[in-house]
Amino acid sequence: MAFHFRWWPNVALTGVGQVAFSDSVVAGVLVTIAIGAISPLGAASALLAALFGTAVAYTIHSWNGDEKRAGLPGVNLAILMLFWTGAFEVGQAGVALLVMSVITCMAFEQALKRILAGTGIPPLSVPALASAYLVASAYGLFGDPFWYGWRDIEAGPTTALFALAAVAVALALKSAAAALQTAVLVGASVVISVWVLGRGPIDTIGLWGFTVAPIAFGLHAVFFAGAAIGAWWSLVGVALGAAIWALWIVSPLAQLAPPLLTPFVIAVWATLAIARAVHGRWLLDAGLWDLARAARTARSNGQTVAVLTGAGISTGSDIPDYTSGAWLDASEPLASYSWNQFLASGHARRAYWEACFKFRETAERATPNAGHGALAALQAAGWIDIAVTQNVDRLHQRAGSDRTVELHGRIDQVRCLDCDRRSNWPGAPIWRQYDQRCTDCGGLLKPAVIAFGEEIPPKAWSAAEAAIEKCGVLVVIGTQIAVSSAAALVARARERDAKIAFINPDVMAFPSERGDIVIPAKSEDALPALACLLDCPVRTGGDMAAVVVNANPSIVSPSGIDTLSRWPERVRAASFGA
Repeated sequence: MAFHFRWWPNVALTGVGQVAFSDSVVAGVLVTIAIGAISPLGAASALLAALFGTAVAYTIHSWNGDEKRAGLPGVNLAILMLFWTGAFEVGQAGVALLVMSVITCMAFEQALKRILAGTGIPPLSVPALASAYLVASAYGLFGDPFWYGWRDIEAGPTTALFALAAVAVALALKSAAAALQTAVLVGASVVISVWVLGRGPIDTIGLWGFTVAPIAFGLHAVFFAGAAIGAWWSLVGVALGAAIWALWIVSPLAQLAPPLLTPFVIAVWATLAIARAVHGRWLLDAGLWDLARAARTARSNGQTVAVLTGAGISTGSDIPDYTSGAWLDASEPLASYSWNQFLASGHARRAYWEACFKFRETAERATPNAGHGALAALQAAGWIDIAVTQNVDRLHQRAGSDRTVELHGRIDQVRCLDCDRRSNWPGAPIWRQYDQRCTDCGGLLKPAVIAFGEEIPPKAWSAAEAAIEKCGVLVVIGTQIAVSSAAALVARARERDAKIAFINPDVMAFPSERGDIVIPAKSEDALPALACLLDCPVRTGGDMAAVVVNANPSIVSPSGIDTLSRWPERVRAASFGA
């Protein structure tokens, strides 16, 4: 409790900033100032409500760490208190109903979170709206309509402009492009309301302030992470929200209660549902939004984005990962596939060649999947600098990635252990009869992938380390980080304070830490969505039609000191270095 308490004010301010979709303390201060310019009581009550929501969240742990740091526990309570402000100022709100509304709001929020979990659809301000409407209905039992005082709140032009300027700065700090689009759409809605509806800006604040502005900015800056596609979807949402608002105010509903943020909620939910149907569910994943924003931040800071890929990016191309044991002869001891045994035993060499041959046949039939294509598109657009891969199947290169570091070699070649000459595989499986020798120096030939206990080539390791040293974001894709070399690269990225993102639907052997982005998706689903959020077209068709496989070679460290006995049986039974 003591450790968290000192952070509560910052988190509460961030929660107030989230009223305007801006998740920072500075934004919270600006939004509080904007509210205070119109209603000091509104600003104070919103801030206190956000602080109370934060205290509850840290006390009963009803929110995860990322949600708490983003200020989310206080947002709906702050909005609810803004709804109450007018009623307070004319002396209408009772303490009992206020307590009831706060409890109802928190209960609604927890229930809605559970209902919407996994859908990609956010609760938005529904808990605050539902609580306000419910309590307003109950308040009618005690006298005057609850909304009477709320309608009468007004602000002079100078005060209103000052408040708008403060909010505009908060929005611009989050996304300048989305803030500019929001300003244009708000201006257009004000002009339309004056010319078409014959109403002044204050009379139509429900349209431009509570509907157009949050829809335009929220969809563009938050739910589409600042992507160009978000600008288009925000237009869809604004049109829908404006229509709902107009229908509300000309219907009998207007006599019962103001629309408040209801048109905003309905329009955003509907737009996100349509976008999900068009683009796929992962486009609406909060982790991908965070990753897209982290990539933009890295680029603006002159840093790079590096990726580390493993078996999972290729399983979508019908190549079983190394834990399947698909390539090994069950009658052979695991030790037969080690580096030392390859050097010492002709029998072990034949077993190793045969296992690699099986993998090579599968890899040659495989084609890059959408995950490979998305990475290639992101690299071509300059978002990704270097792709470091544990795979040996060459599917990254076939998809178009031209800057790839292969830690564990490549399955389509053989190499001489003496002179390092690379060559194609023999045309027939002659390794079954006798050892293969280099035509230049006579040294032993071996499939050009790493075996148990064999060192990663120094050139490849140096290139991988260089990529990590200059990256601001490291995206770890389709690997459980069970290989010590991969773990060393992730650890080094952490030391440099790079943002770490994991894209993997399976449980990882490597623990994530606070601040990491974890996206439990298949790479062929998540990476095209990420490319979309970063405005990169993904090539499809041709060699991109199928799915890819990973040949996660051996489990080794950069120095080659790891042994088979250090790894779980399931991993050891399936790993042979291809």
